[in-house]
Amino acid sequence: MAILVSSIEQLEREFPKGEHLPKIIEYLRTLSEPEKIRQLRSLKDGESHEENLVGGGFDKKIYVVELKMATRPIEDRFYEAHRKFLDIQVMVSGEEEIRVTSLDGLEVLREGENRYVPFWGGVYDNERDIMLYSNKKKGSSLIMEPGRIAVFFPEDAHMTLGRGSDSIIKVVIKYSVDLLKH
Repeated sequence: MAILVSSIEQLEREFPKGEHLPKIIEYLRTLSEPEKIRQLRSLKDGESHEENLVGGGFDKKIYVVELKMATRPIEDRFYEAHRKFLDIQVMVSGEEEIRVTSLDGLEVLREGENRYVPFWGGVYDNERDIMLYSNKKKGSSLIMEPGRIAVFFPEDAHMTLGRGSDSIIKVVIKYSVDLLKH
């Protein structure tokens, strides 16, 4: 089940221990540095930047997606779930509502059912490691504020970009589930 924490220190206590956790913590600490904040704020709405922390190419183990996005009304949102990576989502600026629920009973979202669903809607996209689901199930709401961290496991469907602020800046650390098996 998803984990919501309010500090890096709490993430260190709650997240499964492993050789790569210090690398994640080191990256998270950069989010309070003025240069990093300037870099993130310089992103245009809808723009993202990706950086590998461990591995690379076809052997990515841990990578970061930094993004600036507009929030959306419920009718323009959908659940997503991943099989190969956990999502460690960190709010940097703004406020966002994220809904989370189990995969049980979710309906697969098909192309054309939501204006934001890409052409590959309706099937698991192995390259992007994502499956999309309808927003019909309510789920539980998490309110993400700056500094809050949410961890979503493969069994957690999550619906992001809920109204809070008009625009948000957040970081998503993608953590390979293979690293949990060691």
